[in-house]
Amino acid sequence: MKIAVIGPLTMPSGQGGMSRHCIEIYSRIAERGHEVTILCGNAEAKEFRGVRLRQVKMINKSRWDRLSYGFTASLAAARGEFDVVHYHSFASSGFSFFPHLFHPKRRRRLVATIHRLEWQDEKWGRVARAMLRTNERITMSAADALIAVSKNLAESGAKRFPKAAPIHYIANGITPLAETGSGPLDELKVIPNKYILTVGRIVPEKGIHLAFDAFDQLRASARDGDYQLVVVGSARGGNDDYVMSLQERASIPGSNIRMVGVQTGETLAALFRNASIFCSPSFHEGQPLAMLEAISVGIPVVASDIVAHRELLNEVGVLTASGKTDALADALAQMIARPKEAQSMGKAGQKLVIESGAFDWDQAAEATERILIG
Repeated sequence: MKIAVIGPLTMPSGQGGMSRHCIEIYSRIAERGHEVTILCGNAEAKEFRGVRLRQVKMINKSRWDRLSYGFTASLAAARGEFDVVHYHSFASSGFSFFPHLFHPKRRRRLVATIHRLEWQDEKWGRVARAMLRTNERITMSAADALIAVSKNLAESGAKRFPKAAPIHYIANGITPLAETGSGPLDELKVIPNKYILTVGRIVPEKGIHLAFDAFDQLRASARDGDYQLVVVGSARGGNDDYVMSLQERASIPGSNIRMVGVQTGETLAALFRNASIFCSPSFHEGQPLAMLEAISVGIPVVASDIVAHRELLNEVGVLTASGKTDALADALAQMIARPKEAQSMGKAGQKLVIESGAFDWDQAAEATERILIG
C-alpha cells in the first residue's frame, strides 16, 4: 500500500507523543513493505527510518500553523496516488473529507487515530474550541476506521459518536531506555537520585506551572529534601509567554529548578533512570508516553487524577486532585520523606506494566497495519 500520514508538524525530531507514536508505528509498517509518506510542515530530512518525509506549506504562526498545515497536507494527500490517508490530531483533520471529495470514483481508505481531545485545552478561545470540535465531528463522520490510544478515548468517542466507524483501542508502546549511568547529568547540573522529573511539551495543559508552585511550597516549608525539579521539554516555537514565565522562575537564585530543554538518546535515558520521582500534573492527556516510560524503569509517579492517568497507574502511583497545588505538594513531600515506600511503589508499577505485555510497538504496528488494510 501507499500510505499518507497527516498529523506531525515537524519530523523527525519533533517532540511530543504523537510524533513519537508516528515514528515508531510507521517505521515498522514500512519494514513490512508498505510505502509510507508523512506529510509534515517541517521536514528535516527526506527519509527517516524507512519512512518518506514530504514537506507541505503552512503558516508558521502559533494560531494558524495547524489549520494551514491541515489544509495543505489534506490537499497533497487528495492529489497524490495514495491508497490510505491516516490522520492524527483533530487540530489537523478538519479537511479530512478532501481525499474522498477529490477522487469520488477512487475510494481511498480514510483512517484517523485519536490521541487526545485538543478542544479540552484551556488555551483555546471560544472560536478555536468550536473549530476543533467541528474538526472532530468531520473526522468521526468521514473516517472508514478509527483508532484510539487509550480505552477511555475509545469509549468516550463511541458514546459521543454512535454512528461513527468502530473505534479500535491500540495502546502506545514503550521504547526501551538505554542502560546508562549518571554521566550525562553532569553537564546539565542535575544531581542523580535527588530530583523530581517532569517530561513533556511545555504548554499550560501539561500543568508545569503547578509543579513549580508545588515545588516552591516544598522549599518554603523545608520539605524538599534538597531535591531538584527537572523539567524536560520545550514549547513548539520556543519562546512563548508561558515558557518565558517559567524560565524566569527557574532562574531565580536558589530555586533548585532546572529547565533542560528537549533531550534525546543517552541524556534522556539518564534523566529517567536517575530520577527519584516522576511528576505529571497535566489537565488533559490521551495515553502519556513519558509516564509509560517512567513506570517502565521503576520511577514512582505522582500525577493529577484524570482518566488517562488512572487508566495507566492502576493503584501503583499517587493521584492528586487535578489543579490543586497543595495536594500535589503533599504527595511529593511524602515520597521524598519515605523513599523506600516510593521505590517499592515504583517497582510494583514497573512489574505491572512489563508483565502486562500491553505496551509493545511491534504489536501496535501490526494492529494498525490490519486496520489500514481494512
